[in-house]
Amino acid sequence: MSQQQAAQRYAAALYEVVNAEEREQVHEEFQQVMDVLADPDIAEFFFHPRTPIEERQKAIAAMQLQESLYRFLMLVLTKGREQHLAAIAEAFRTHIYEDAGIRTAKVSSAIPLSDSTVDDIRERLTKLTGDRTIELEVVVDADIWGGLVIEMDGKIIDGSLATQMERFRQSLSSQP
Repeated sequence: MSQQQAAQRYAAALYEVVNAEEREQVHEEFQQVMDVLADPDIAEFFFHPRTPIEERQKAIAAMQLQESLYRFLMLVLTKGREQHLAAIAEAFRTHIYEDAGIRTAKVSSAIPLSDSTVDDIRERLTKLTGDRTIELEVVVDADIWGGLVIEMDGKIIDGSLATQMERFRQSLSSQP
C-alpha cells in the first residue's frame, strides 16, 4: 500500500470516528501536533528509527489532546505509520474542507504577493468555481522566474515565465 493510500484510509477512519461537532477541533489539534512535529529537533527525536515507541507515545501524551485524536495517534504509532502523519493530516484536512465546502489552491510566485493581489486571486478563483470558499496557500518559488502557477483540484494553471521560455525554446528547436 502506498503512503497516499495509507494516509487516505487513516484519515477517512479518523473522520468517521470523530463526531461531526468535534471534527473542527480535532482538525485544529491535529494541525498543532503537526506544527510541533515540524520543529527540526522534535522531528529528529520523534521520527528517528531508534526512538522507542514508548517515548513517542509519551511525547503525544504530553500534548494533552482530545481523546479521539489521542487514541488515533496511539494507533498510528502502534502500527508504525508515524512517517505517514503529514499525509494523514493533509488528507484529514481535505475531508474537513470538503464537508465545509472549502476548496484549496496553491499559488506560486517568484516574489511575495501583496495582500490585495492574494485577495484578487481568491476572488477570481471563487468566481471560476461557483462561489465556493477558497483557501490559498501562497508560496514564493524563485525557480518560476515570474508570473504565477496555480494548482487546484489536481489541475495546474502555469503562467510562469520559466514555462513560457521553455515553450519558446521548444518552438525554436522544432522549426526547420
